[in-house]
Amino acid sequence: MPHVKLTTTAGLASEDELRSALVALVALVSNVPTVKPAAVKGYHHPVTVWAMGEGAKPGFVHAEVSVLDGRDAAWRTALADQVLAEMESLFSAAIQSGAAAVSVEVREMVAEQYRKSV
Repeated sequence: MPHVKLTTTAGLASEDELRSALVALVALVSNVPTVKPAAVKGYHHPVTVWAMGEGAKPGFVHAEVSVLDGRDAAWRTALADQVLAEMESLFSAAIQSGAAAVSVEVREMVAEQYRKSV
């Protein structure tokens, strides 16, 4: 914990680019105060079937960062801003070409209900 779930529409980046993006995002989250680097996990979910609303970019890149509850709103907002800035850099070609929009959501997991084997 935290989990960094990167979801992209198919064809926006190569497997190597996605792997590099995950490494960068995991490193970023690992360096945030109160995060234990050994607990950070990153993974990619490719989307092969999707629909976009009228006027939307044809594709998307979305990161969901799940963290245990108990951190204040300013901490979560700063994390979202840092992850978004990193993603805008990592996926700048897709953004500049108009191929994709980028978004981030920081979600809280309820600590009392989160379980992990040791």
